Amino acid sequence: MLSEEDDVDIHALKRQGMTISEIARRTHHDRKTIRAYLSGKRAPGVRQRATPDSC
Repeated sequence: MLSEEDDVDIHALKRQGMTISEIARRTHHDRKTIRAYLSGKRAPGVRQRATPDSC
């Protein structure tokens, strides 16, 4: 999970032309995490469930 501040930072770095790999190295997060936040699939401050509900 990224904080709101981290989310703003990764979007700013992307606008500056950095690649996802460069952003991941600079922010010490996984490339998949960076990609998910940039695409909007994940939101800052919202933790995903580890396992889906059985219902």
